[in-house]
Order: sequence, then C-alpha cells, then structure tokens
Amino acid sequence: MNNLIRTVGILPNRTKESSIQKALEVADILNKKGIIIKAPEWFDSCSKVSCNIYEGTDALIVFGGDGTVLGAARKASMKNIPILSINMGKIGYLTSLDASDPFDVDAFIEGNFSVENRMMIDCEIVRNGKIVFKDSALNDFVLSKGSLSRMLDFRLYCGTEDYMEYRADAMIISTPTGSTAYSMSAGGAVIDPSLECIQVTPICPYTLSGARHMIFSPLSTVTVQVAETNNGEAWLTGDGSTSFQLENGDNVLIKRSRKEASLIKMNNKTFCDVLVSKLNG
Repeated sequence: MNNLIRTVGILPNRTKESSIQKALEVADILNKKGIIIKAPEWFDSCSKVSCNIYEGTDALIVFGGDGTVLGAARKASMKNIPILSINMGKIGYLTSLDASDPFDVDAFIEGNFSVENRMMIDCEIVRNGKIVFKDSALNDFVLSKGSLSRMLDFRLYCGTEDYMEYRADAMIISTPTGSTAYSMSAGGAVIDPSLECIQVTPICPYTLSGARHMIFSPLSTVTVQVAETNNGEAWLTGDGSTSFQLENGDNVLIKRSRKEASLIKMNNKTFCDVLVSKLNG
C-alpha cells in the first residue's frame, strides 16, 4: 500500500476481555509513535480522540473473530477503509494475524503491507413492486425458516423468465469469501476469494437429482422468490447479523456490490496456506 498511516480506528470485540486487553496494548504502542487513535465510546483508552472510528480514518484494526471482522467490513467498505484484523476468536479465517503472531507496528504505520479487495454482494427485497429492505454482505445472505421445522419452497431466477424450484431447509447466496463459511458446511464449493462470482447453495434440498449448488457470473442478478406455500415463515439474514422477515411472494434480488471490503495482509500466506492452517482437520 505504502501510504503512511496517521489515524487508526481500534475495534475490539467488547464481549471478550482478551480482545479488549490486546487492543489497549496496541493502542498504547501506536499512541507512543504519534498515531491518532479513534475508538468506540465504551473503549477505555486515554489515548483515543474520537468515538467515530469510520470517519477520517486511514486504517482500522479489529480484535476478534470472523464475526467482528464481518461487522466492521460492512461499515468500513462505505468509506474504503482497509482493515487489519487480529484473531482473538476460534477459527479467524478472515483475520490477518493471530494473537500470538508478531505485529510489525513500524511496517504497519509506514504502509508496508498489501491489501486484498474482497467482493461484496447487495440485496434488495421487492414486495408488491416496492423495495422494502436493502443490505450488503461480505460473506452471505441466508433465506431460512422461522421457529418451526418445515422445509421452504423457493424459485431461483438468474436473468431469465425460467426458474428452478427448490424445496430445502434454507438457501445460501454467498461470495467467494463466504464460500468457506456456512456455504461450505452445507456442501458448497470452496472458492478462491480473489475470484468474483455468486454461489447459491441449498441446505438439505429435497431431490434425488439436479443441481445441489450453482455458481453464477458476478454480473448476474440472482433472484430468489419466496413461494406462497411458506406461510410467512421465511427470514433473510445478512452475514449472520441483520435479519428481515419475508412474506409470501417476496423477491430477493442479490448482485455484486459496488463496495468492496479491503483486508490488510501483513504476511505472505496464500489462500491455500490459510485454508489448510485454519480449516484442515
């Protein structure tokens, strides 16, 4: 990147004391090197100057697991803020460094790192011809049932009037980054995150033949229609954090977003290196 870092946003997972302590430690080091620190209001650091970590920030350091990174990426992408993530969770597939890894602070503030731009997807829910909900995701959108254990009926369109019908427990629409999350657990393909595409993965589809999962061009608009037989029991969830209740006949339109998540890399690990170390076994 090679742009000097002068203002840093600090975002720990507030539910984990280890994340907060690690963030305090790094904030203190950065402050002593003359870096301006921004942090949430609840973060108890005497070095911070602002609570708005997404305004006027050169880079964001996230201390937590993948869920913390996903939440930060959705907001940081609106301001093109690169994220350095330090894993304080379990798998931490999206994180750049583990808590035990050495953190070269000087290299960081001098901009001596690379940035991976990850594709995101946008979602619109159209009800009776009107858009009633919008959201963006780095990993995935999931259409699933409510509290009752019943299968859902979906119609899948991709730029044509023809459609494919699915009966399944749920439907996942994911990015390449999200292919190693819920989609992989449901049998979807693992996709190199440097690629751009949209993957559709049904969960427990009721079929003996036909497509289990499908991969579409990033130029495609994937539309999932909630069938009238679902009795208003379907929900849409984005990156496991936002949700919206669907009604019969709703159309869920998903396409590549203009926004991208910028993830800082401070090592030379490849996609396969991370895949093996994080997910093998």
